[in-house]
Amino acid sequence: MKKNQNIFFGEMHDNTHQVYDPDFNMDHVLDLAKSHLDFYAAAYYPCTSAAFSDGGHPSDQKGALPLNIELWKDSETIEREWKQSCESIAKFNKTGEFVTFPGYEWQGNARSGDHNVFYFEDHPELFRSDSLKELYGALEGHKALAIPHHTAYLPGFRGKDWSLVNPVLSPFSEVFSIHGSSEGDLWGGSLIDNAFLAPDITESSYSAALKRGLIVGAIGSTDNWGKFPGHYGHGLAAVLSEDLSRESLWEAFRNRRVYALTGDRIKLDFTINGHSMGSEIPLSDEISMNISVEGEDALEFIEVVKNEETFQMFTPPFKSETSSDSELYKIRFEYGWGPSDSYAEMEDKEWFGKITVKDGSIESVSPLLVDGKHTFNHDGNCFTFHSLVNQVDADYPHHNSFVLSLSLNEESKLSFDINDRKCELNMKKLKNESTALFFTDESAKLLSERFEVDTDSLYRDDIIYGMAYKCKIHRMIPESRYAQKISLSDKIGDPGHYRVRVRQRNGQMALSSPIWLK
Repeated sequence: MKKNQNIFFGEMHDNTHQVYDPDFNMDHVLDLAKSHLDFYAAAYYPCTSAAFSDGGHPSDQKGALPLNIELWKDSETIEREWKQSCESIAKFNKTGEFVTFPGYEWQGNARSGDHNVFYFEDHPELFRSDSLKELYGALEGHKALAIPHHTAYLPGFRGKDWSLVNPVLSPFSEVFSIHGSSEGDLWGGSLIDNAFLAPDITESSYSAALKRGLIVGAIGSTDNWGKFPGHYGHGLAAVLSEDLSRESLWEAFRNRRVYALTGDRIKLDFTINGHSMGSEIPLSDEISMNISVEGEDALEFIEVVKNEETFQMFTPPFKSETSSDSELYKIRFEYGWGPSDSYAEMEDKEWFGKITVKDGSIESVSPLLVDGKHTFNHDGNCFTFHSLVNQVDADYPHHNSFVLSLSLNEESKLSFDINDRKCELNMKKLKNESTALFFTDESAKLLSERFEVDTDSLYRDDIIYGMAYKCKIHRMIPESRYAQKISLSDKIGDPGHYRVRVRQRNGQMALSSPIWLK
């Protein structure tokens, strides 16, 4: 990464206004986004379906539903909602703090694949084009992008016909979201969870586009129809940009200095002959490649792909460059497990706490949030947080978490004070095992008051643990396991491309945009 480049993380596919909700507030959505993201590109939803009318997407509902036939909303509704979205986007855009872009999801007649249209300018026009060709024509002359998503479905049926792509207006594609991975079945990616759109096929995958020679980068984003933009585990966009401003981010978009994340905020830098990911560079006899990875869990592999074939695979044990008395570590604090709402409808759960480092310091904090309202802060040796989380969200496959980057020595200790439950862990404990906190007093009170269970006379007490709120202090990871720098070379004969895939032990991945040799 060039000296003047930084990595920023954002959401580029948060569907809003998908259903009519008189209480919907776009400012509230942006407040949530601002609480944990660097930038936000809206995906206002100008279509709707009778199947959405009960307040959500069909996949969120049970029982008989109307057919899921999506059509453009009436002009008056689109005009009103689009204006509301654009006004909030303009109000929240602030250089250096939180950057926003207006945009909407375009489907047209559903035969050219879905695209998110983003604009550089505030208060742009929303085009109700039928075909992708018409949309591209309408966007010519505007500072706009049209980014395809869930491409690996059937072409002509919401999937991508790559022959139609204009790489100037569509410089990158969304390759991971709540739908799954569009990277391609060769790489283990699939889109199988959406019963209406699945299954995916090879020819419309992202890998197939690269095999065709298309110059198209890669991002992740949630394709979210929930209430929390950028919710963890369903995709995230990373951008290499000079600073946090519309101008710098837009320049990075246009030049494909972007990469896809599935959830964890893995920092990835990939260059060839000094050129960043997304670049087109002249063909040469030999190239020099540099890869730098900083994960948030132990790395499982770093894979270099050449022309859609594995070129090099790097796996542990990695070479360690750490030698000082004070070493770098990462630790994940995860919280949110609790009594299922199928047993007990609960009020929003308040989580709060403090993590203090003794004989060490906190270097940075990464928020990996699923839902709720959150505030958090850290100074030299203390991290504090406060969250208010809806109980339904305890059933997510992931829970709210923070990853702390720490500078420690062998005498360091971490003190945890979570919802007034305290514990202190030394380095041996932190390095070798995880720790879970079960709030059983609260659980016993719930069982007694709500279910009239005499917890003192239970034959088995697993119900107390099962109905308890819980949090987990994950095993600490040393820098030698989560960070790696790789340099390698290759002799080149023909034009082609390289890209990098990173996978962590917890399954979270980073997928770089390629670098093309022309």
